[in-house]
This record gives sequence, C-alpha cells and structure tokens, in this order.
Amino acid sequence: MLDLGFNTERYAVQDLISTEDWAQEMIVGPSQGVIFLFQETEPQRTFATAEKATLNAANNTPNLFYMKQLAHNACGTIALFHVLLNAVDTVPDIIKEGSYLAEFKAKQNKSPNEIGEEFKASKNVEEIHKDASNEGQSEAAERVDSHFIAFIVKDGSLYELDGCKVMPVNHGPCAPDELLSHSCTEIKKFMERDPTNINFSIMVVGNRPEWSVAKASMLLLITVEYQSELELRAV
Repeated sequence: MLDLGFNTERYAVQDLISTEDWAQEMIVGPSQGVIFLFQETEPQRTFATAEKATLNAANNTPNLFYMKQLAHNACGTIALFHVLLNAVDTVPDIIKEGSYLAEFKAKQNKSPNEIGEEFKASKNVEEIHKDASNEGQSEAAERVDSHFIAFIVKDGSLYELDGCKVMPVNHGPCAPDELLSHSCTEIKKFMERDPTNINFSIMVVGNRPEWSVAKASMLLLITVEYQSELELRAV
C-alpha cells in the first residue's frame, strides 16, 4: 500500500489479537479505523439479507467516502481505502500529497458505483494486486469466502463500510476515542452469529507503534500468566 500513498512512516496497521479490553489497551492510538476479516458463511449471509431491508440512507452522513466493490477479490484494498480516505479528513498526513490515494479522494463527490468502476479500471490498483499475488506461493482462487470490511467514525457515528452492501451501516453514536471499543462490540456480533467459526482477524490503522518498556512488560506478563494457567490446568 506504500506505492499508493499510505504514509507508513508515521502510521501502521496493527494486529488486534482479541476483542477483550486488555488487547485493545495494547493498540497504539489514536485509532483511525478497524479492518475486520471474516468468512461469509451461511449465518453471515442470512443476517446480511435480513439487514438489507432495515438500512436507511437518511441515517448516514453525506461526508462519508464510500465505494462499491466491483473489482474481483479486492475487498481488503477497498477496506483500507475506506479507512484512509475517511481518516484523511481529520489526519491529513495519513496519505501523501500528490499520491494515487490523494487523487482518488477527489472522487468522493461521485456515486459509490462510479467510484467502484474507476477503482476497478485503475492500472495502479491492478499492479498492486498483481505484485501481491506474485509474492504468494499458491495460485489465487477464483472465489474466496473470506471478506474484509471497515469500521470508521464519521460525524459522531460508527459506520460499517462494506463495498458489497447496498450502503454504509450506521451503528449509532460514537466518539473518535471510542472507535476501537465500539467496533469490537459490533465484531463480537459477527462472531456470535457463527460461534463455531474461528476464522476471524482484526487489524487497526493507527499511529506506528513505538514499543515502550511498559508495553513490552505488559505483553510478557500476559504471556506468563497464560502459561501459568495452562500449567495449573494440566495438574
């Protein structure tokens, strides 16, 4: 994503290893967006179909950057675009001036479908995908069941941005410093809908981590406590 203009000198994508409070506390904030990877299983698809009838565009701010996913297997890139191109309104240096991302932001006044079409036709994005595919050791699948979505805060509300849905989903009031905790609340609902599936992953876009002794000590303490618990159970 560096080639498209994401400022990785100051910002980074961090892994969130759990939705619990102790894991959230390990993320270097402030958080600008959350990216969630899950499998589109039957329970998830059934919920999405029922949810569609409840969505109302009048509930959404007009200041969102939102695009439809029309490009094949591009949901991860689109989720990151959704985070970065909404975050740039409050943290302008998250993308580099004159970059492809900066130019793409100017398309915000177009419809989600029009933006999606331009994304699909972009040679820049095509090359990024091609390079990423070439780095892998297995052939790219024609169809994948895994799907990326984004959570961001805009104009006082938490939004779920999924390019495969008919519109953004407004999850209610949320302050910028509540983004991570409120996103985890919504992510837990995904997990509860399909409790036997453990194929989930959560990433947070925020400041580049600079590990302090305190954070390293916290991680060590959690690891030791977990190991001790396992040893006690084995007795």
